[in-house]
Amino acid sequence: MKKYSDFAQASGYWQPKEYEQLVQALSDEGCTGVLLVGETGSGKSTLVRTLLDLAEFPFHTIRLICSAALLGTAYGALAPLLPGITEEINDVGAIRESLNAVQGMLDSDDSATRVLIIVEEGQYIDSASAFVLSQLVRSGLVKLLVLSNEVQQGTVASEVLISVAQLHRIMLEPMTVQEIERIGVDILGTSLGHGSAQMIHFETAGLHALVEEYVLMAKRQGALLNDGRVVVLTRPLLNCDARAAEEVRLMAQRFDAELREVLELLTMAGTVPLTALRHLGLHQVTQQHHLTLIETHNGKVSLRSRFYAEAIRSSFPPGKNRELFERYRELLESGGTTDPRYTLWAIAQGESVDPSRLQEAIRHSLEDNAFEEAEYLLEQANGLPSRISQQAKIQLLFGQRRFHAAEVTAQASARGAGDDATQLAEIAQAVLCWIRGEGVPCEGEPPANSDSGTRSVPGGPHEIAPLPLDREVPLDREAIFQIQEATENYSIGDFERLMDLESIATNTEVQLLLPRINYRLTILVVKIRALIERAEFGRARKQLDDFELANSFEVSFANGTLELLRSLLESRIGNVAQSRVHLRHAQVELRLIDPQSMFPMSAILQQILSDGEATSEDNAQGHGSAGQEFLDRPGAQRADTNGAGDRFGDDLLRPLMEALRTGSHADGHITQLLERIPKTHVIPRVNGLYYVALRSADNELRQFCADAVSEVQVPSAYLTAQRMVHIVQLCGEADPEAMLDFGEELHAAGDQVLALEILSQVVQYWSSRQDSRRRGMAIRKIQSWLGEIEQEPWGVISAALKVTGLTTRENEIVELVRRGLTNREIARVLTVSQRTVEGHLYRIFAKLGVYERSELFVGD
Repeated sequence: MKKYSDFAQASGYWQPKEYEQLVQALSDEGCTGVLLVGETGSGKSTLVRTLLDLAEFPFHTIRLICSAALLGTAYGALAPLLPGITEEINDVGAIRESLNAVQGMLDSDDSATRVLIIVEEGQYIDSASAFVLSQLVRSGLVKLLVLSNEVQQGTVASEVLISVAQLHRIMLEPMTVQEIERIGVDILGTSLGHGSAQMIHFETAGLHALVEEYVLMAKRQGALLNDGRVVVLTRPLLNCDARAAEEVRLMAQRFDAELREVLELLTMAGTVPLTALRHLGLHQVTQQHHLTLIETHNGKVSLRSRFYAEAIRSSFPPGKNRELFERYRELLESGGTTDPRYTLWAIAQGESVDPSRLQEAIRHSLEDNAFEEAEYLLEQANGLPSRISQQAKIQLLFGQRRFHAAEVTAQASARGAGDDATQLAEIAQAVLCWIRGEGVPCEGEPPANSDSGTRSVPGGPHEIAPLPLDREVPLDREAIFQIQEATENYSIGDFERLMDLESIATNTEVQLLLPRINYRLTILVVKIRALIERAEFGRARKQLDDFELANSFEVSFANGTLELLRSLLESRIGNVAQSRVHLRHAQVELRLIDPQSMFPMSAILQQILSDGEATSEDNAQGHGSAGQEFLDRPGAQRADTNGAGDRFGDDLLRPLMEALRTGSHADGHITQLLERIPKTHVIPRVNGLYYVALRSADNELRQFCADAVSEVQVPSAYLTAQRMVHIVQLCGEADPEAMLDFGEELHAAGDQVLALEILSQVVQYWSSRQDSRRRGMAIRKIQSWLGEIEQEPWGVISAALKVTGLTTRENEIVELVRRGLTNREIARVLTVSQRTVEGHLYRIFAKLGVYERSELFVGD
């Protein structure tokens, strides 16, 4: 029988725990069989096919298929076991004939010891067939594998079969985001990026059948970017093609008739009040069938999967749309349905729509970032007030990132119009200036009634300013002022004030021209960078984990930035392996959209996380060359900076790191790059001096860094920068004992990364003086600390450890010694002689400057 590792190599994505449970249950001699339950589309059949392809059981397999049509037919499911039986038969006869059939299968298959009977759609098994199967398992010749749709109401017969046969129950749940990531290995050969998996989860609700078809559809439509390490979706939404529509239609046919009726209604009408379902007599159906596809919230029912809904709409035969509309129209309109989907449905049927309903539908579509839907509705909006129509158009264009068109529309609306249109044009202009990184036009300070976060009250707590009374006026300028305030607080180290800020974009009652995610993400980036500077890593992680993305558009927009923030955080904690995973995903997604100007930090982080070897030119730039063909297509989406500019000085640090990577130190080049960083840019200046001090072997340059960093006034809130300042000063002083002491202090404080990096300087110091004993002591301490965080060396730490000159075999022997093995045991593990091990240890002692074996165990 194949083990799970074989399965993982062959398939790579399907739920490993369910597969392993299935294999173990069927392998157990005492187990009569398995009940595999899950709703339609959850992947039961796929899992069984995978099992039969991979697991080498000594079973002869036969498949029985049940259906609702056979429920009233005695022994209807047993037809394959009762061939040629034409006259009436009783239970005893059915059991005897079935056993004869089973014995015949075993006699004809020399390799089989049992017959595995696979029962599909087990919830529809008839009572006579259920009784016979429950008796067959007692013979010891049969095992059952029953596939049942638990969410559909099972028959009494199926319950009897399950209890009498004592089947082991395994439940298949909808796929998680992590499982969707792994599905890419099976279908595409490479795992999906985390953000793309999130988008697919939003679109499919995690149902395996929908997930698989969505990925295949993305592949057909060329909507995937593959850099050889990870695959990402290039668009947040895909339009359903004919092939996908047919596959989903076939899946939908497996639902009960009443359930299909509910799903068709939700597909066309969007959100439906529970009262309407009760009136139609369909509410009980949703109670009986706990489908992942159906969501009930605040007295309303809707579909969780946009992809399913679009596929079903596309598959309707001619006239079906009109038929459903006429059937439900009166009831839905009397219930005050305002869902944009219903408005679209009505328009498609040639109905006139009340302007207020149309306005509400446009507002909902824009709020949900459904821009294609909003654009269509706006085309029908002839009766809307001019200002409302113009505001919606500008909002739509901003959402589509068609900034020039938005500017033209805003300017045109202001010509010859009243104060409202002029105000709208000014707000749009402020947004455009922010996007371009220009100064936001305003008169003096932010308006007194702006909700720009917190206001200091002398001697008192922070207060939140009230929102403007006119809720119809977009508050983008206030949101931008708030971001400017957050950035200023970051720069001056007003940490508490910064963390008290909450983006006004989180208030759904506030009108905004830009999608809310623009402002929410910008505030988050400032906060995370501040928390990392503050060395509050747990708090930073919680902020990232709690940041909610509402739909596929928001995931597509924000995920590259979020992945890079996670990479930055993990790198500072010392989780280098995980940081590299996040960085790999971020680099691909930021090539599509970079709303926070994260490319420079991506390149810097690539250098910090390197293993000490020279990185490629592409990787040094923060991304590889694979997939460039896609980006060179006409109309391909390029990275946008969304007004972030170089808020954190990353663009100033990037050429500095590149010069350090290539060793370009001639004619004071490094010094010139350092001098380009303004002294007012405290954090980037400290970072730049720190990078140079740790990576340069030029003592004069290190002294220059020490002198320069002493002039920097670091805000007291920023603990990381303060520690870096002290490390740079110690490097300039070239005092290894002081560096070692500070390293111990940092390690005790939990700052593992800075502790390891300063110890790397101790190793470099003793290496330059050819003091192998003291160098060895520092190396062993580094190895011990790396063991504590379970990481391989990286960056300057990796470079420092390479000065030991230990071979791969010698490093292996050191590790075995540290595990407590004797020379004889090491020789046995490595299949060499004991004398060979002793020779290696002699050379290891010489290289590390140690005199006895016990010194290899500790870091001091």
